[in-house]
Amino acid sequence: MKTTVYTLFIAVLAALGLSGCASEDHGTVNGNALPSVSDVKQFVDVIVDQETNEVTFEYTGPGSYPIWIVNNGTNTIRSTKMRFVQVFTKAGTYTYELKLGNKNGISDGSFTDEFTIDNTLMDLATVAQLCGTESKVWVWNSRVAGHFGCGEPGTEGLNWWSAPAEDKKDWGMYDDTFTFNVDGTYTYNPGEGGTILVNTGVTQFPAYNTNDGQDFMVPVEPQTSTWEMEYDGDKLNLVFPARTLVGYISADPFYEAPRFRIVSISNNKLVLASIQADISWHFEFIPKDVFDAGDISIVGSWTWDSSFKGHFGCGPTPASPVEWWSANPDEKADWGVYDDVLTFKADGTYIFNPGPDGEIYVNTGCTLFPDFNTNDGADFDVPVSEQTSTYQIVEEGAASFIVLPAETYFTYLSGDYMFQNPKFQILKMTADELQVASTDPGIAWMYSFKRIP
Repeated sequence: MKTTVYTLFIAVLAALGLSGCASEDHGTVNGNALPSVSDVKQFVDVIVDQETNEVTFEYTGPGSYPIWIVNNGTNTIRSTKMRFVQVFTKAGTYTYELKLGNKNGISDGSFTDEFTIDNTLMDLATVAQLCGTESKVWVWNSRVAGHFGCGEPGTEGLNWWSAPAEDKKDWGMYDDTFTFNVDGTYTYNPGEGGTILVNTGVTQFPAYNTNDGQDFMVPVEPQTSTWEMEYDGDKLNLVFPARTLVGYISADPFYEAPRFRIVSISNNKLVLASIQADISWHFEFIPKDVFDAGDISIVGSWTWDSSFKGHFGCGPTPASPVEWWSANPDEKADWGVYDDVLTFKADGTYIFNPGPDGEIYVNTGCTLFPDFNTNDGADFDVPVSEQTSTYQIVEEGAASFIVLPAETYFTYLSGDYMFQNPKFQILKMTADELQVASTDPGIAWMYSFKRIP
């Protein structure tokens, strides 16, 4: 099966949303000489590398160029290249379509075929959120309402019952710890109490069930097991071997096959749902070090922490904000961004200070400052003054966001939408660290800050 970059007419390519460049003598257009896909299969190669999930598309037919249309499960890729490579992150069977073009136009028909990806690539950003660089210890987020609950099957499990803060403090739950390691191992520790809470309907521990309709506690030992992430369609699940302990045993089938849907995950919050046939159970965890530090406030002044790779970047969603590009340490030192200071006051006042250089760093696609955009495809700096505005911390589901009024500066300006709708999901907040991601449509930008003493 085989691909290249020849071009029809610029107008045709623009209409298709494709790009490519090659010289061709168009001569006289002949509508009866359109390329045919009747025997195209012999010129097409689609090669799947099952170790890397890279798929190579190649076209080698004479006198024509390909128009590839491939859906990777997230978006549709269009290309006129004779050969190109795409990575498919999720296991599954994919269909691609191939049209042909030449100087006379585009083929009336198209050729379609399938290929299969055997394995789902593990999202390294999600693994880092779960495990840190090597290991991370989680505990119940017991200080907030809704850390535990149940609801309709298929939901995140809170619409039938939602636990108030500290609701189960006398039931041996909140001293449990859950440790996830990057090597795929998992450790459950029942804490000083040495017990796990069990649903009254569970039949596995009859000696401890009081049979009065109440949940009961069972003494257990610390346990080391394993964890895996698996996709079910577009839903990411956290899966454990049979009889692995994860904080609360809700039912016999769950004990034999513990499986959670990851409702949301960030560096400082993990929300899981045990979705069963007749009920969903809701579990919310927080890193132990964050919990032990007590209530963390955004109040204070922050500036960029550019000391590590991935302090700045972009990706498809706030859950994967550096998947597409990840900045190296101090990579943007010459762009007037690292001296910016963001101050949040207890009264809801927000102040943006552009630093000694008096500039804000702006994405090349932003149309707001035409006098400063060089239109060469590069980002640019714009002189601005200190700006005072307001801010709110808003909870939406399991996530927290910084919300600012329209046209409020927030250091790097990713585009027109962000300037009119400045909203950032908080991925991590400790006493000294703040990481947020923008909520632009179709892209998320990563920002990493450190507190100014």
